[in-house]
Amino acid sequence: MNSTATNDAFWSIARAVTAKGATQAQAAKVKDYLRKLIANYQGGTVCDSLTDAELNELLQLAEVRRSARKATNCRAARTLMGFGTVLLS
Repeated sequence: MNSTATNDAFWSIARAVTAKGATQAQAAKVKDYLRKLIANYQGGTVCDSLTDAELNELLQLAEVRRSARKATNCRAARTLMGFGTVLLS
């Protein structure tokens, strides 16, 4: 797998961990799986604290991106609603 595909895979799995609809048990299982993938990707030569730091950073970025996307969608909906009321009046 090339590095772009690997990064995309890590990103997708991190989004699954931070998904709003995921239960705590589901998120924990996927988070554990993602941690193992990161450790494997690094070749198992990096200490646990660095692997955990990388995992936590990835999860924080995934959460921020999810929150930003939600805010963008809300702004877009408000804008469209504004256009609709202008067009209907």
